[in-house]
Amino acid sequence: MQFNGKKYNAMQFNWFIVIIWWKMQLYMLILDVTLDPDTAYPYLILSDDGKQVSLGDIEQDVPENPKRFDVISILAKEGFSSGKFYYEVQVKGKTEWDLGVARESINRKETNTMAPVNGYWAVILRNDNEYDACENPSVSLSLRVKPEIVGVFVDYEEGLVSFYDVESSFHIHSFTGQIFTEKLYPYFSPGLNDEGKNSKPLIISPRGRAGVVRAPAPLITDAKFLFRSGQCATGPQPLPRTTPPGPRVLPRGTPPSPLHNAVVRS
Repeated sequence: MQFNGKKYNAMQFNWFIVIIWWKMQLYMLILDVTLDPDTAYPYLILSDDGKQVSLGDIEQDVPENPKRFDVISILAKEGFSSGKFYYEVQVKGKTEWDLGVARESINRKETNTMAPVNGYWAVILRNDNEYDACENPSVSLSLRVKPEIVGVFVDYEEGLVSFYDVESSFHIHSFTGQIFTEKLYPYFSPGLNDEGKNSKPLIISPRGRAGVVRAPAPLITDAKFLFRSGQCATGPQPLPRTTPPGPRVLPRGTPPSPLHNAVVRS
C-alpha cells in the first residue's frame, strides 16, 4: 500500500489509520486554553491574547486576591469537573518548566510539594535535561529526545492524566487511578530565567494549529512505532526520588534571581 508516496505493509497501514483516528479524537478534545491573569504570580508576563507566559524582572502592579499565586505559577481560566480534555504547550528553547493540571483548592500562598496528594498532576523540567514526574515519591524520566511541544490529556472519570511529546507521538508519563473530586485547571510555570537561558515563554498552541493532527508517517518505519504511545509505551524507565519537587518560590516583593534557583530534590 502507498500513502503520500511511501509504501507500507498491511500491518503498518492499519496502525497508521488507527493513529490518525486517535489523533482526530484528541483534536476534538483540544481546549482553547487562555491563561488567567487573576492567578498569575506578580512577576509573570502574559501576552495580550493570554497564550504566552514568561518570568519578568519587575513585579507587576496587580491586585492581591485569594486566587493569585505567591509562587511562580499560573492557571488557565477554565476548569473542568467531568469529561475529557487535551491541550498542547510549546516548550522549545526552555531549560525549566512545569506543566500539568491542578485542583482548584491548591495552596497558592505557600511552598507546596507538587504531588497528587497536594493537588498537582505535573511533569517538570529542571537544568535543561532533568525531567521529573511529580508523583509521591517523584519519578525521574529519561526521555529519548527533548520535547518541543508537550501534550496533556485528562480523562476526569477515569482518573487519568497523560503527557506526550507531540512531535514524536512519544508517551512521557501517565498518572493513573486518580480520584478527582473537584475542578481541575491546566497548570503552568515558565520557571526561573536562569541568567537568560530560560527567558523564552511557554506558548499554548492555538486550537487550529495543534500538532496532534500531524500525520505520523515519519514514525511508521516498522511495527515498533505502536509502542511509542498509550499503555503500550516501552519508554522511560522510572527511577524513584524520595521527595517530589515543589513550585519555584519567591517571596512577594523579591525580584527573581539565580539565588532562588532551588528546588526540593533528593
